[in-house]
Amino acid sequence: MPIITRLLLGLLLLAIPAYAYFMFNRAPLRKLALAVARMLLQLSVLGGCLWVVYHYDSPWLTALWIVAMTLVVATATCQRVRLPRRLVPWVAAGIGGGIVLPLLYLLLVVIRPELPASARWLVPLTGVLLAHVLLTNTTSLGTFYRKIKEEQTRYEELLGNGLKRRHALAPFIGEALLSMARPAVVYLSAMGLLTMPMLLSGLLLGGASPVDAVLLTVLLVVAAQTAAVASLLLTLWATDRQVFDRRGNLRGDVLEG
Repeated sequence: MPIITRLLLGLLLLAIPAYAYFMFNRAPLRKLALAVARMLLQLSVLGGCLWVVYHYDSPWLTALWIVAMTLVVATATCQRVRLPRRLVPWVAAGIGGGIVLPLLYLLLVVIRPELPASARWLVPLTGVLLAHVLLTNTTSLGTFYRKIKEEQTRYEELLGNGLKRRHALAPFIGEALLSMARPAVVYLSAMGLLTMPMLLSGLLLGGASPVDAVLLTVLLVVAAQTAAVASLLLTLWATDRQVFDRRGNLRGDVLEG
């Protein structure tokens, strides 16, 4: 069956929620239609780009794809946290640095595929790590900068007591890590018992055996948690001079971007 036919048949399932909205509350209908259209457009573009990357399987093309996706994640992070656009390159550097170690560790030490530089491995693994970093960084970076603004007096007192800026920022970094850890603990505790991770379902649909699918899911979840913490710390380090002035005060355009 042609792929377009299967897609159209699958979209017919939307008739059920569309009918329910039409009968009881028509307001979401337009938003639903626009969201579906946007999803189809974005996935079509993404699928076309991935086809090119996979078809040529060039290390340079794969590296270009990873850099582009890192910049997209950094831009989305700045938008969600309300950071100025000038920080996008620095946030991207922190995110990219944060995913390198767990990515290389998985490829070179744990999984050890025959072609670790192949797009077949690099693209999906990087995608999983970047998606998780986007989710966690939005929360943790927002918490970090919001806490500094809310507790400006406390922060200034720490600086006034002679502490260096990195020591004065330690309690706020702790708050950011805590905001990251809470949902992670809940998610990890419920995984496999109350929920089947989408990643595991995708691996099973892709033909992996249950044992291999579970193993790879565990490895990716652990790597994602590592990447999240590393990217947060590296992002804070990379953006330090861009966010704080010489006196250690938060610049006015932070959380206003």
